Amino acid sequence: MAITKAELQKRISNILENDSNNVNTNPKDARKRLAEGLASAINDFVIGRETKIIGTTTDGKGVTGQGIIQSN
Repeated sequence: MAITKAELQKRISNILENDSNNVNTNPKDARKRLAEGLASAINDFVIGRETKIIGTTTDGKGVTGQGIIQSN
């Protein structure tokens, strides 16, 4: 199940705080941890979320659908 917006915000805040107060942090390592943490949090926010799709077919007819976003 996808995490909520509030959970995403909390995780991002925690990720940013992890290295911000550590003077011994290696910037290259911190950037890698930041990228990995953000990617994981965003993945958990998107994957499993229900989405609705509204569009038009090539012949002009309306089409709708819904489903759960899945990883490949």
